[in-house]
Amino acid sequence: MYIFAFLLLVAAFLCAIFCAGAICLQIWQRQNSLTGLAEKGACAVAGLMSLSSFILLGALSSNDFSLEYVASYSDRFLPLFYRLTSFWAGQEGSLLFWGWGISLFGAFFLTSRSYAGLSPETRLWFWLFMLTLLAFFLLLLTGWSNPFITFSRPPQDGQGLNPLLQNPGMIFHPPLLFLGYGAFAVPGCLALAQNFSGARGLPPERPAGNTAARRSPAEAPWFSLSRPFILLAWILLSAGIILGAWWAYMELGWGGYWAWDPVENASLIPWLISTACLHTSVLESRRGLFSRLNAFLISLTVIATFFATYIVRSGAIKSLHAYPDGGVGLPLLAFVGLGLILSLLAALRSPARRSEKNGPPPFNPAGREGLLFLLTLLLLILALTILTATMWPLLSKLMSPLLAWFQPSSPAFSRGLGEEAYNRACLPLFALIAAILAFCPWVSQGEGGKRNRAVLIFLGLVFLLSLPFFLLLMENFFGKGSGGDIFSLPDSLREEGFYGMTAPLSASASLTVFLSLALLLLKKPGMFRPGTSSLGAHGVHLGLALMALGIAFSGPYQTEGSFSLRQGQSAFLKDYSIRLDKLYTGEAPGYSFYEAELVINRDGRELGVMSPQFRQYAKYPQSFTEAATIFSLGSEIYSSLLRVDPSRGLAEVHISLNPLVNWVWLGGILLCLAPLTGLAGRRRRPAGSSGKAD
Repeated sequence: MYIFAFLLLVAAFLCAIFCAGAICLQIWQRQNSLTGLAEKGACAVAGLMSLSSFILLGALSSNDFSLEYVASYSDRFLPLFYRLTSFWAGQEGSLLFWGWGISLFGAFFLTSRSYAGLSPETRLWFWLFMLTLLAFFLLLLTGWSNPFITFSRPPQDGQGLNPLLQNPGMIFHPPLLFLGYGAFAVPGCLALAQNFSGARGLPPERPAGNTAARRSPAEAPWFSLSRPFILLAWILLSAGIILGAWWAYMELGWGGYWAWDPVENASLIPWLISTACLHTSVLESRRGLFSRLNAFLISLTVIATFFATYIVRSGAIKSLHAYPDGGVGLPLLAFVGLGLILSLLAALRSPARRSEKNGPPPFNPAGREGLLFLLTLLLLILALTILTATMWPLLSKLMSPLLAWFQPSSPAFSRGLGEEAYNRACLPLFALIAAILAFCPWVSQGEGGKRNRAVLIFLGLVFLLSLPFFLLLMENFFGKGSGGDIFSLPDSLREEGFYGMTAPLSASASLTVFLSLALLLLKKPGMFRPGTSSLGAHGVHLGLALMALGIAFSGPYQTEGSFSLRQGQSAFLKDYSIRLDKLYTGEAPGYSFYEAELVINRDGRELGVMSPQFRQYAKYPQSFTEAATIFSLGSEIYSSLLRVDPSRGLAEVHISLNPLVNWVWLGGILLCLAPLTGLAGRRRRPAGSSGKAD
């Protein structure tokens, strides 16, 4: 059975290679008679990968430990839904899932009205890039990362799924990321195809002899034709990142949600680039600007997903979540390099907007397009900064002779950058982005700027006046102290200078965004009609503002402490009392645990009981914690059980107060749901429409 599944992957690889080669020959001969073959080949690849994926899912569901992959990531104690999610727990399965997703997205695009509006030349180029992409995945799966390796003597039981992955967040976090990566392949390949075919703005050819057919409309730009895939990919990737942050918050037991780990950064980089691309596509659709940059950014997004995989799977960068090098690092790096060269060539070939008789209008840096371009630039600077910092350990090794000559005693040249370095470099830029979102809707892109000048002045005053308000009050009400002189300069500002203002800047920007959207709703209610793209955009901006507000408070103003308690003893953190009411032990399938019952009181009023656990799994030598929380839209109380000394009856608990942390999750939910209104609006537009935002 598993030899058959492997042969299915081999057949899919040969099919993809054969069809891509035939397309290359057609393009070389300037013919387009094999479009049907390419479409059938893509469907065949999708079908073959689907069959092999179902076989792997069947092996996981039945606990067939004769398959090495099943034995490595499952066991007899694992519930069925966790056994199925083991599909993407390992390198081989996750690569198969990702490639399978790309093949299905390609097949869905084949059946869409947008695909029907493409010229034969663009179709050929599209399938050339799509099939090459699938062939690369299948090369990895049939070479270095075969998921269908079997044991000659199967073990009686498997190693089991890592306990950190046995969490609802990890059921959805990895597949959402991989599906987001996969959905970006459609617009990425289409942008390359349109640029190389040169067919954008030209009518597709009709079959010979079809004289009765009316002349079809011009081929719409790639960002309009693939808009549903762009939005869907961005939604999936955003949801995957936010769920990953929630998983880290709830499962790792340290009370935080982002540590700038290389694997976290790996998914954030393509998100930043794709978000920049969304804004450049607005500039192109409305003003005909930056067509080359727009095409390059969507291609760069796809390349960044592969580079993210290189970071995770090459072994070059050390991380809590990274896989050891399984031989795929060098092929991934080579593929990224070739893709980057191809994207640059495609951007240079990007055609001008044929719909504009005299070319695109001049760029106005003082108008709305100037702010949108600044926003795009900030997002790209953030992506480059995070990429450089993430790769710094590897870059420092490559440049060690030169760096040692300049400053031989600096230890930073040979080690990675810490969380504080990321925060200092990136958080002020995020605060500036939030501020731009508040003013951008009111900056005119043409005439009528005077009508909005009063609103812009009002919003500017709100931003400036709220800044000292937050600056003086944040530390007094949420800081690590219990209060103080409201007019005293906060310690964070005295000690850290401008960086100490990052949190107040983010809070002020968030408040300004809220007021800006409220005024926009009053003055221009038509922009919030259901089904309009502007409704989705403003919903995303509101979600980002909520997240920025939550991050501004929950990060620098978190208060935490660790306490050793006996049963009946209490500890105090600010104005909260924590009493260890009970401490008992128990067993569950595959692990034993200690559980503490912590009673939380404030001002003589009981807020609730938390029950964090300390677990020891039979198949894993290290211990694991299960955190517990008391939900609040103010300061959420978070607890984890770090250690237990049964002989002395002692339990070491870690308690943290996380102000406004749940605003991060509420804003994240809104950020992921709001773009769905744009997808609904797309269904109401005719095929081939410009996709111009309302």
